[in-house]
Amino acid sequence: MNNPFIKQFTAACSTGNALEMEHILAEWKNSTSSVSQHEATFTSDHLLQEGLVAAAEHGQGDIVKHLLSNGFRVSPGILKNDFHTL
Repeated sequence: MNNPFIKQFTAACSTGNALEMEHILAEWKNSTSSVSQHEATFTSDHLLQEGLVAAAEHGQGDIVKHLLSNGFRVSPGILKNDFHTL
């Protein structure tokens, strides 16, 4: 997680800071003109997925709902890995 966008976004999501999360997400979307780098597809996860996971782990339901409704999704690999550690 060396990318500053990912670090800041994950921190905002995990603490439930919706304004900061939206600000960082807007910066991320404007950082390049390539839409494919910002959206999940059937075979790839959103590059800021760590924020979604952090929000879920910290009980930030409103953040999770917002991200899911805006194209974020949870990688089956993350779910599989988490369940194996339980």
